[in-house]
Amino acid sequence: MKDNKLLQMNNVGIVVESLDAVIAFFTELGMKLEGRATILHPDIITQKNINSP
Repeated sequence: MKDNKLLQMNNVGIVVESLDAVIAFFTELGMKLEGRATILHPDIITQKNINSP
């Protein structure tokens, strides 16, 4: 990944099925984990299969 032009990525919020798998994926891309959190709040709703017909 020597030609990677991404210099910094801040405050990205995504919902995934396996946080460990996603961390491994981005680590392989050369990124460094700086924090990890689970957010539980009554205003947050979960939707599965959003792209399903």
